[in-house]
Amino acid sequence: MNVPGEALSENSSSGEDDAREAWHEAMRVFDDWADADASHQAKLIAELAERDVAAHAHLLVLIAADNEAEDKRFLAADAIGDAQPLAEEVVPPDLAGERIGAWRLDRLLGAGGSGQVWLGLRCDGRHDGHAAIKLLRGAASDRQAQQRFAREARLLARLQHPHVACLLDVGESNQGQRYLVLEYVDGERIDHWCDRQRASIDTRLNLFLQVCDAVGYAHTNLIVHRDLKPSNILVGADGEAKLLDFGIAKLLEEEGGAEETAELTRVGGAVFTPEYAAPEQFSGEPVTAATDVYALGVVLYLLLSGRRPYGEGNSTALQWAQTISTSEPRRLSQVAMDKGEDTERNAQARGATPAQLRRSLRGDLETIIARALKKAPAERYATVQAFADDVRRYLRHQPIRARADSAWYRARKFARRHRIGIGMSVLALLGIGVGVASVLRAERAAVREAARAQAVQQFLIGLFQEADPAHAQGEKRTVGDLLDRGEKNLRATLDDEPQTKLALLGALGSIRDQLGDGRRATALAQTAYDLAVREFGADSLEAGDALADLANAQKSASDLVPAEKNYLAARDILLRYADRRAKALATIDTDLGFVYMETDRDDAALAQYAAVLPRVEKLYGAQSWELANEKSLLAGLYSKMGRHADAAALYSALDPLLDVVPPEHALAAAEIRGNRGYTLMKLGRAAECETVVRKAVAEYDRLAGPDNNYAVAALRTLGYAQVEAGEYAKASATFDELVARTRRAFGADTGEYALNESFRIGPMLMTGHTAEAEATMRAALEGAHTKSGLTPSEQRGVERRYALTLIWNGKAQQARDILAKLLAYERENKEPAFKLASTLMYLAGAQNSLGQFADARASAHEAAETYTRLGRRSDAGVVQLTEALAVSAQGFSAEALGLVDSAEANLMTRFAADSPKLLLAKIVRAQIERAAGQVVEATHLDESARGALKQRVGAELPPTLVMLF
Repeated sequence: MNVPGEALSENSSSGEDDAREAWHEAMRVFDDWADADASHQAKLIAELAERDVAAHAHLLVLIAADNEAEDKRFLAADAIGDAQPLAEEVVPPDLAGERIGAWRLDRLLGAGGSGQVWLGLRCDGRHDGHAAIKLLRGAASDRQAQQRFAREARLLARLQHPHVACLLDVGESNQGQRYLVLEYVDGERIDHWCDRQRASIDTRLNLFLQVCDAVGYAHTNLIVHRDLKPSNILVGADGEAKLLDFGIAKLLEEEGGAEETAELTRVGGAVFTPEYAAPEQFSGEPVTAATDVYALGVVLYLLLSGRRPYGEGNSTALQWAQTISTSEPRRLSQVAMDKGEDTERNAQARGATPAQLRRSLRGDLETIIARALKKAPAERYATVQAFADDVRRYLRHQPIRARADSAWYRARKFARRHRIGIGMSVLALLGIGVGVASVLRAERAAVREAARAQAVQQFLIGLFQEADPAHAQGEKRTVGDLLDRGEKNLRATLDDEPQTKLALLGALGSIRDQLGDGRRATALAQTAYDLAVREFGADSLEAGDALADLANAQKSASDLVPAEKNYLAARDILLRYADRRAKALATIDTDLGFVYMETDRDDAALAQYAAVLPRVEKLYGAQSWELANEKSLLAGLYSKMGRHADAAALYSALDPLLDVVPPEHALAAAEIRGNRGYTLMKLGRAAECETVVRKAVAEYDRLAGPDNNYAVAALRTLGYAQVEAGEYAKASATFDELVARTRRAFGADTGEYALNESFRIGPMLMTGHTAEAEATMRAALEGAHTKSGLTPSEQRGVERRYALTLIWNGKAQQARDILAKLLAYERENKEPAFKLASTLMYLAGAQNSLGQFADARASAHEAAETYTRLGRRSDAGVVQLTEALAVSAQGFSAEALGLVDSAEANLMTRFAADSPKLLLAKIVRAQIERAAGQVVEATHLDESARGALKQRVGAELPPTLVMLF
C-alpha cells in the first residue's frame, strides 16, 4: 500500500542523492581548480556554472574554504572558530619574464599560504634547464615569514632521495625577494595519474610504497611533512612518484632558540589542508611522525576507493575539524557500495566492477587503513615504515601486523601462498597448528622452543597422515573424525612436555567449542586443568589459565553453576599474576557478568559490568572491539532489565565502532546491531528499527550467505516492530520475506518454518483476513507438533497464536480450552512470567467472547499486574483495554473508563498519541460509552478512530471488540 509518508520519503531520498551528486561534482572540479593557473581556474568556474548550478554554488564554497585554509590560522583550536573568509581574493602579481638569480620566471605553477611557485628557465648561459622557483609570499621585512622560508631551505637541504623533489639552490634577489630553486617535476598528481592509467589496486599500492619510502626517509632526518595530500605527490612519465612541498614541515627536534620555535609553531605551522589533516592538527596537540601516518592513510583511502574517508559534505575548516575529531571514517569496502555514477567510474578506473572492487577492499586493506586513521596517534602505526611493511605483507599474501593473529586467518594466508595440493580438511588442521604455535610463543622459554615446536610438528604430521588417502583406505574422514583421532593420540603422548600438551589440549577444546560440542570441549578443558595441577601445582599460572578455560567451556555448554565457581577460583589464582594476566582477569570479570545476567541476578551483573568497563578501555583503548563488545553486553543487560532507553542510547554510541571492527569480529558486530533493533522495537521506534535491522541483515548476508538464521531472527524482530506500530502492510511484507528465507535456509518441512509462518497472523487479523489467519495457523500448528526443530516453549507459542485466531473467528470455546491447558502447564512448571501473562491476556479475550466477564476481568487483571511488575507498561496497557471491556460488560462503566485512562497512560510510555495503539484505545472507549448510553458521543468517537485506522494502516476491525493483543 502506498501512503503519503512513503512517497515523501522516496522523494526526499531522491533529493538527497541529487545534493550528494552536486557535491561530488564540485569536489571533482575543485581538485582540478586547485592545480590550475589563474586563467584556467576562471574557465573551470564558468564552465561549471553553465553545466550545474548547484555544483557551481558548492564549488564557490570550496574555493572560499581553500582561501580560508591558506590565509587563516587553523592549528590552534580557538583559531578555527575565529577564522573568517577573506573579504576579497588577493590576485598574485604577474612576474612572467622577470629574472631571479640565474633563472627567468616563465609561468605561475601555483600559489599557496607560504608563497608562489613558478616554472623557471635557466638564463645565465651556463646550461639549459628548468626548475620550480618558490618565492616567499609577503613583504621581505616580515621576520616570521623569512624565518619560515629559511627553515624550509634547511629542511630540504637535508633531503636527498629519489622520491623527494630535491633542493637545487637558495638565494635572494636584488629586490630582497628570497627564493628556493627546486627540482621541477613534470608530472600528474598521484590520484589523477592512477585513474587515467586505470591502475589496479596492486599498482596503486606499489606506487604508494614509493611515497612511504620518501616520507619515512624524511622522518629519519627528523622532519615531518604535515601537509601530505595528492596534489603534493606527482607521478612522472616514468611512473615514479615525487614528494613535493615541505613548506610547513616541522623538525621532530626543533632547531633555533625558544623564541624562534614558538613563532614558527604558531605561525608557520598553522597552514594545512583540513581534509587531510590529523585530529591533533586541529586541536593544537603536538605534531609527530604519526601525523604523517594519518595523512598517508587518507591518501591511500582515496587512491583505493576514489573517495575520502569522511565523505565530501564539509566545506569549511571548522566543519572538517568537527567531522574528523568526532566521527569515525567509513569502512573502506562500504564506499564501494554507494549509489551513483561515481561508484561505477571509480571501479572502472581500477580495472574492476563495483562488486570486484568491494571484495578487493574488504578485509586486510580496510584493516590497514583503519589502523592508520586512528584518532589517537599512539594507536596508529608507530612509524611510516611499519605502515608500509603491512602494505608489503598484503601484497605478498602474508598476515598483516595491524590485526590480532588467529588460527584461521593465518591458515587462509598460508593457503593463498601455497594453493596447490591443500584441501579444506588440511586447512582446518593447519589452523590448529598455527593456533598452538601462537599459544606456545607466549608461554615457552626460548631454550625449549625448538623441542616444543618439534613436538607440535610431530603431532600435526600424525593428523595429516590420518587425512592421507593411503592411511584413510577409502574411508571419508571429516574434520571431526581427525580431531577424534588427534585427541586420542594427544592423551597418550607428550607426558614429558606438559606445557606443550596443555597448549594442544586448549586448542582442541577451543575448536570443539566453536563446533558446538560443549560436552567434548568441557572434557578436554577438565583434562588440561588436571594436568596443570598435577605438573605445576594448584596455585600455578598454568592452573589458573586452565581453570579459566574450563569455566569458558562450561559457560558455552550452559553449565552456569560450575562455570561461576571456576571463574571465581581462576580469578583468585590469576590475581597473583596480575601483571601478566591483566587482560585475562578482565575477560573473567566480563564472563562473570554474563553468568549473573543469565541466572537473573541483574543487579550483580550491572555492578560487574560497571566495574570492568574502565579496565577494558584502559587495556584495549577507547576505539577497540573489546570495549565495544563489553558495552554491547551492558546494553543487552539494560534491555533485559526493561531499561530500553538506556540500552538504545548505548547501542547508538557503539554504532560508529561497529563500522570499523576487524573482519574476524564482523559477524558479532552484526549481531550487536540486531540486538539494537530489538531494543528499538521495544521502544516503539519502528522506523529506526527498520534502518538498523536492514543494515544488520545486509551484513549477515555478506558474511553468512543469503540464507542464514541470523537474518531470520533479525527480520522477526522487525516484523514485531511494524505490527506494534500498526504498519501492517510493511509487517506482512517482512514476514513474507522471513518465511521465504526460512524455506530456503531450513526447508518447508521443518518446525522452524512452521514457527515463522505463525508470526504472519497478526497483520492478517488486524486487516480483516481472519479466515486466512486461522487456516495459516492450523497448518503452522500441525507443523510445530509433527516437524522437528522447535522447543516445547516455541510449540506452546504457536498454540497460543492459534487460539487467538479462533477467538477472532468466533470459536471462543475451543480457544478457551487450549489456553486453559497452557495456563495450567505454565503455572505448574513455573514458566517465565511474561509467557504466563501472554496466555492470560488471550484467555481473557476468549472468556469475554463467551460472556464469562468475571473470569475475563480476573485473567486480564493478573496479566496487567504481571506486565507492570516486569516493567512492560505498554503491554500492561494493551491488557487493561481487554480488562476494561470485561468490566464494562459487567455494568461498571465508570470503572471501565478509568481503566481506559490508565491504559492510555501506559501506552503513551511507548507510542505517540496518534499511534494505532492509541486509536484502538479510542475505539474501546467508544464501545464502553455506547454501553453506558452515550450513543452520540460514542458513535462520533468510534467512526473517527476507525476511519483514521482504516486510512493509515488498513485496519478492518469487527463491530464489537472482545480483546486486544
